[in-house]
This record gives sequence, C-alpha cells and structure tokens, in this order.
Amino acid sequence: MGLEEPLIELSQEDDKQSPWSFLRKQFRPTSCEQRLLIAAIVICILGNKLAVLLTPVTWRYTVDALSGDNVESDLAVRGVMAYSGLAVVADAFSQLRGSLWARLSNKLTKDVSVKLFEHIHALSLRWHLNRKTGEILRIVDIGVKAVAAVVSVVAFNMGPTLLELALVSGIFMKIGVPAISLCVMASAGLYVIYTVSVTKMRTNHRRAVNDASKAQQDKAVDSLLNFETVKLFAAEATEVQEYSTTAQVFADAQTRAQDSLSALNFGQTVSMQLGMVCGLLVACSKAAASEMSVGEFVMIQLYILQIFRPLISLGSNYNSLMQAMADLERMTQLLSVQLEVKDKHSASDMREILARIPKHQRTVAFSQVCFAYEAGKPGGVENLSFVIGGGGSLALVGPSGSGKSTTTRLLCRLLDVTSGSVSIGGTDVRDVTQHSLRSCVSVVSQDTVLFNSTICFNLLYGKPDATESEVQEAMRMAQVQSFLGRMEDGLQTKVGERGLRLSGGEKQRLGIARALLTDPSVLVLDEATSALDTTTEKEVQQAINKAAEGRCTVMIAHRLSTVVAATEILVLKAGKVVERGTHQSLLQAGGLFKEMWAAQANNEDASALQCKYAVEYACCKPCSCK
Repeated sequence: MGLEEPLIELSQEDDKQSPWSFLRKQFRPTSCEQRLLIAAIVICILGNKLAVLLTPVTWRYTVDALSGDNVESDLAVRGVMAYSGLAVVADAFSQLRGSLWARLSNKLTKDVSVKLFEHIHALSLRWHLNRKTGEILRIVDIGVKAVAAVVSVVAFNMGPTLLELALVSGIFMKIGVPAISLCVMASAGLYVIYTVSVTKMRTNHRRAVNDASKAQQDKAVDSLLNFETVKLFAAEATEVQEYSTTAQVFADAQTRAQDSLSALNFGQTVSMQLGMVCGLLVACSKAAASEMSVGEFVMIQLYILQIFRPLISLGSNYNSLMQAMADLERMTQLLSVQLEVKDKHSASDMREILARIPKHQRTVAFSQVCFAYEAGKPGGVENLSFVIGGGGSLALVGPSGSGKSTTTRLLCRLLDVTSGSVSIGGTDVRDVTQHSLRSCVSVVSQDTVLFNSTICFNLLYGKPDATESEVQEAMRMAQVQSFLGRMEDGLQTKVGERGLRLSGGEKQRLGIARALLTDPSVLVLDEATSALDTTTEKEVQQAINKAAEGRCTVMIAHRLSTVVAATEILVLKAGKVVERGTHQSLLQAGGLFKEMWAAQANNEDASALQCKYAVEYACCKPCSCK
C-alpha cells in the first residue's frame, strides 16, 4: 500500500512527556488508508485467535466420534480435516498480520526517525557543543526501534494473550465448568506475578554479568597492551591474580544468573501445572459423573495448554517491554528539548529584503551584543558593537577564546544574543527565517569540513541549482582547477570521510569555491587561506578580495598579515573589544595589537612582510627589498 501521509505527528512540547503519553498522543493515523491498515491488522489478530480457539473444539468431536461403542469414522475424519484447515487459516492470518505490520511499523519508524533527525538539526549549536554525536545517534536508533517494539509486544503478545484468556474463560462458563475458569485464572495470575517478580531480579543479575564480563575483558586488554611493562617489572603473577579475581567475579555472576533462570523456569512450571491439575481434576470429576464427554475433557486440556503457551514467553516479553520503555523515555526526553533558536511566525525572507536594498546599504551591525554560553563562566562576548558598511570589511583578532568565532555564530544565528541586536541591511536577524539568513551568509572556515561524497556534491552543496558557468567561475576564482586536473575522475572524485583524501590546501580551496558559488551578501572568512602555500595563498587571496567587492566581509585571523587591508580591525580579549581601528592606527597606538604583530614578526620573515605590504613600522625589521 502506498502510505504517503505521515503516520504520526511529533509534538515539540517543552515539558517532558512520559513514554506512554508519547505513544497515546503521537501514534495517530493521519489517513483513511492507514486506518484501514490498522483495522486489517486487528481483523487478522481476531481471525487468528478465533481459529486457534476453534481448534480444540475439532478435537472434542473427533475424540467423541472415536470413543464409545459406536465409532463414527466420518465424523472423526471431518474433525481431523477441520483441525488441519483451522491450523492453515490461523497461520494465514498470522502471516498476513506480520506482512501488514511490517508496512505499518516501517512507516512508523521512518516517520519517527525523520522527525527526530529534523528536531536534532533544529536544536541550537550550544546544545550540540555539549553532546556527543555517537550518544545522540544511539538514542535515535534505540528510540526508534523501541516505538515499534512497545507496540508489537503490547498489541501482538500481551493484548492477544489477555483476549484469549478472557475468551477461554467464557467458553468454560458456557459449557458449565466455571470452577475450571477460576482455577485457570488464578493459576495464570500467579504465573504472571511470579514471572514479573523474578524477571526484575534477573535483570539485575544480567546487568551484573555484563559488568563483570566487561571488567574481565578490560583487564585482559589493558594487561596485554602493556605486555612489555608487565615483563620489565616482573609483574606476571600480579596480573594473573588480578585477572583471576575478575574471572571469578564473572563466574559468580553467571552462576547467580543461571540460578535465577532455573528458579524462574521451575516456578513457571509449578504455576502452570497447578492450573492444569486443578482444572483437569474438576474435569475428571465431571467426566466420572457422566456430566462431560471424553472429547470435552480433551478440549479443556487443550484450552489450558493453549492459555499457558503464550505465557511461557512472558518473561522475555516483559524484559523487552521494560527495555523498550527505558529507550523510549530517553527519546521523548530528546524530543522535549526546547528549541533555543526559533523562527518567528511572522519571520520575513532575508533574500527578498536585501534584493530591495542597494549593495552599498547592505550593512552589518552589532549593537551592544551580549552572549554567554554558561552564566558566570568565561566564553562569549560582552557589549560588542560595530558597523560594517556595504562593501566594507571587518577583521576580528585576538587570543584563543576571545569571542571571535562566537561573533560569527551570532551573525549566522547559530546562537541567539542574550541582549542587544544583530542586523543586516537594517533588519534584525531574529526577524527573518534562519534558512534565508544563512543563504545570504557564506562561511569559509579554517578547517573545511566536507561530506563523504564527490567533489561535485560538496561544491554544489550550498547551491544545487548552480549553472555550469557559475561552477567554473567559482572554481577558477578559488584555484580549484590547479588540483582538479590531477584527479582521474575530475568532479566525480570521492573526497573520503571529512575530505581526508584531499590535502588541507585542496580542501580549503574547495571550501572557498563552495562559498563563492552561493554569491553571498556577507562573506565570513575564518583563516580561509591558512592551509595554502605562499604562492597559492596570494592567488586565492586576490580572488577572495575580488569576490568580496560589494559585500560585507568578516575576517577572523591569527596571521595578522592577512588583515592589513581590512576597513576596521577589532582586537578582542575575553569577549570584550580592547582595541579597534585600522592596521596602521593600531600599530601606532602601541597596544595589544602591536604586541601580537611584533611577536609574529619575530617568527616570520619580517622583510617579506615589509615587501608584501610596503609598510615599515618600528616593531618590524627594516625592509631590504628593492
């Protein structure tokens, strides 16, 4: 069946919701087709149970036909045929149910995983910085599987078992043996209570086994990895003794786990046999008093066995349910995380706004901006204000942790300001959609991250509909052709995970081309040429300078030689602006910027710096270039 509508709607409430609340509120079929699919599954479950319940009845008539003085062979044959037919019908319903459930559960898990993935991408950068990617993916994986597991256990195991128990009790009442019904119900209740209690205890034993196994393995690995050290200190006996201790703990844990399993199995057998004995004793007394036929006696025995058969797997089903509920709880907690950066309902499109503004009026302004990752702890910016005129450039310099990267993240609205405002073209970035804002800002980072795909895919990532001429121009400006010609597959060359098959310089040039291809209104350069050799850096820097014409450019630099031509330079320290001005005015001021320049001049070829920028300051060596 073609199920195009989403099966569920995931809420994004800020309050935490329980797993049962999640299932109750969110498992909502959204189309007639899906409702029909669920109805068909229910019909299959009922059809299967009905066929199973009728099976003992066929044996009743078969046994009665073969017992006594008058053997009715025709009736016995019909009974056997009916038994086989019902078995086929029951299995047909079971298989059809499995096929329909596969369609429903696959749709369910797909929708949940997509919504979870969408929700995770909507969470702020601050949240992601405090989380491990592997942990997040594990929560998503086990949470999605838990949704289907809970529904499957409840709907296909526990629910039908309770239904069958009720129907069999009704049959016993109908044929006039309510005492058997009470015996079976009491025995089944004892069976369930005992199984759940012992299973909880066994869960702790299994956890102890897993912990002991991990400890033993960790000890073995640690000892063997440090084999040489063990030898040099003649500590073989100590290592063997410690390993023996962990092995003994593991063995004891396994013994306790096996003892608990034996106790579980024995208790289940006793509970089941109590119900069987009590029920059959009642049936025997009825048969002896000629109030019940032999066939009815056999039918009752089969019904009792039929009731306890699904209960045998109760322990494992209960374990699965509890584990799935724990996994589901972690997933619902993830879904309940509040979105820190949200679009307003009335948010505009930044591209449309900037299209109505001349390039020279597309200014970038920070007004008394404050932001902190954690209150009372270092990190962030404080009272940051600046204006970049249309086509102008701003350089951010300073020691690590001074707030340079935070500033660009606030500009792209990966983070929201605590106070103050950030605007582009006179429009607060909080008044436009995040998507439209980021489509107007391109970032070239120091460590260009590439997807594990082709060069072409990574190049077109920001603008999939780019024309061939636009692609060629972007590659030319970023000097991509200089290494692309060596690639046998050209644009279809695989770059590997995080672009590991390319050199640092090749990755950076590809990142620059990707940024230039989007034709941004604001260009952010975070040490964009740091991985390039001197010759290529000069060529690419010229291309960047040309591409930056008419655009606001924000540059983050550790190499101060790359920001000499910036319209304004801000020197940040601990999130505050300690100096600001042009390159020359800052050197003349003799503050932190001059100290940084002098420190770099001592580590670089100062003569080359003087020649390159045709500037001579007291902190630099004299230029000897002619």
